[in-house]
Amino acid sequence: MKISYVTSNAGKFEEACHVLHDWTLEQVPLDLQEIQGSASEIVVAKAYEALSILKRPLIVEDISFYLHAIGGLPGPYAKDFLTTLGEQGAYELVHKYDDHSATCVCLAAYIEPEQEPVVFKGETRGTIVAPRGNLRHGAVSFNSIFLPENCTHTFGEMSMEEHARFSMRYIALIQLKEYLLKKHP
Repeated sequence: MKISYVTSNAGKFEEACHVLHDWTLEQVPLDLQEIQGSASEIVVAKAYEALSILKRPLIVEDISFYLHAIGGLPGPYAKDFLTTLGEQGAYELVHKYDDHSATCVCLAAYIEPEQEPVVFKGETRGTIVAPRGNLRHGAVSFNSIFLPENCTHTFGEMSMEEHARFSMRYIALIQLKEYLLKKHP
């Protein structure tokens, strides 16, 4: 199956290619508006905007990063948060509290012309640790400070193949893949 994957982030696209390795993905780097709202409102708005431009079936996604010590912030605003604080600053902020837990969530939306978007959720729980590793998804990333549960390496210390097996994106994209295989056998 060939499908458009809308992202300007080469790391996210590379990971998606590992997960959906038996499909032909076409990276389409659109600069989509990021509305203010919940994570689901944001990904649905992205899906509709991308569809209005491309007019063909496509996948968009959005990542949220919930730091439990600070009430779940930054949520879907992780990019701005990490741009301001950086990985070291986010680590230092969380480590002022007893709770170092975090949850990373990927919402992947699939949309076709004249259809409503279908949204799939992947979630990975873990702990915030001192920055380790170099694997990044874009210029701003929490990979080096996020240690998934039951792992000894941060996302930043993993290879892209390893990361693709443990990540929230993997969980969401596998659900999307199963949906499409049923819809288009």
